Amino acid sequence: MNCTVFDELATLVHLSELFLDNVETGANPKARAKLTRFLKNTSVVELRMRLNDNGLNSISGATSKFMAQQKTLLKIRAIGGQFKAAETARKLRLRAKLDAYRRELVALPCLDGNGRSVAGTFTDENYLVSSKIASIGAITVLLLGVAAFLIFDRINKLNSRKKKRFVCNASCLVHPAEQEEVIEAQIIDVSQLGAKVKSEVTCPVGAEVEVNVPEKTLVYPDHSVTYAGWSIPARVLWRNGNYFGVEFKTLMERAQLDQLVQAG
Repeated sequence: MNCTVFDELATLVHLSELFLDNVETGANPKARAKLTRFLKNTSVVELRMRLNDNGLNSISGATSKFMAQQKTLLKIRAIGGQFKAAETARKLRLRAKLDAYRRELVALPCLDGNGRSVAGTFTDENYLVSSKIASIGAITVLLLGVAAFLIFDRINKLNSRKKKRFVCNASCLVHPAEQEEVIEAQIIDVSQLGAKVKSEVTCPVGAEVEVNVPEKTLVYPDHSVTYAGWSIPARVLWRNGNYFGVEFKTLMERAQLDQLVQAG
């Protein structure tokens, strides 16, 4: 693949993932504008023509469909808001489709300035090399490609785990930094990156807050479990009626996440 075109597609994937994160968690507030600007400045027709010119008809249609999906999600986000966009993303399985498109993209090689595959072999006599050297080169490129893909896939899975949201109904206290009043609230869903909170009194967007989870004891037929109280600093990213979303300033510990899900 022509590496210039590859860079464009890689940028598309990156901006799309940031926007999807924004839809799901409220993180990356500038992601929506960045993806909108990229899609506005990128002609689907011209991009497909360049892909076809490079002999990449196989990904041309997938790219067009992927860009159409992102435009649809952007439109729903603009008209219906974050909740509607998040619901649509879940129903259409856009996270899985994003990962599938990324995998398809990573598997493609770049072409050099003369349009020859860096990882390919040549039949023209001007480029003939010994089979041993060709084999070593091909194996090296293959191994590097596999290693890069595995690392990339591992990082993506770790990030996805941090972003994964869990439904819960855990009581908490929200303490705005510039107020003495403490707000009683319920955590509706949560990930290691942030949470959706419901309360009668909401906080303004941009407010710095402290989310306090009180000590709680769960009583079972044959034993009981007591969870110690803890708190985590956060910032309000959005507000809608009696709901608002917060982004944690530090990554929530897995044990604390499990406590919220179980205790809620």
